Amino acid sequence: MSAKINKEKNKLRYGEIGKIILRAIATVGVVSVILSSPLSINALVKAHGKYQRKFKLKNYITSTIKKLHHRDLIKISNGNITLTKKGEVELGKYKLEENFLKKRNKKWDGKWRVVIFDIKERYRQIRDGLRIELDHFGFIKLQNSVWITPYPCNDIIALLKTDMMIARDLLYLVVEKIESDNDLRKAFNLI
Repeated sequence: MSAKINKEKNKLRYGEIGKIILRAIATVGVVSVILSSPLSINALVKAHGKYQRKFKLKNYITSTIKKLHHRDLIKISNGNITLTKKGEVELGKYKLEENFLKKRNKKWDGKWRVVIFDIKERYRQIRDGLRIELDHFGFIKLQNSVWITPYPCNDIIALLKTDMMIARDLLYLVVEKIESDNDLRKAFNLI
């Protein structure tokens, strides 16, 4: 059983190669197409020690670079690859996510973080996108427009407000007590 768990830890989750590529471009600044060849990125991915896929990594890296370019996260011109503004924002989200996950491993401070939003029906796509993001960061839905987490997340909320342009429509609360919160404590493994 432990061998299976170790194998799972070594697998790359969906999107991690894209994150590795974006981080490499951000670190270096400008990456030439030659340096971003699947062989170079292959070495970078294997250096992370997490590759356990049945298909060829070279093909996966090539398709990931194409997807990043198609999503307008990177720009390829004159043999160079650079991050776009959208790519920088996406990389910022990845870093916030990692910091948020680190906070989850610390002792709970006994306070709840509640997000309340009221986004009009004509902006349904933004509202649905916000719900997806909150779910992605591990919030639990109390009601359609009320979400909760026990972990500090000021920076994530600030990014979401700015990125989605919903500063006036979203309220962030830090609450010391919630009535009958035993189910919430169980959901977040706080008991």
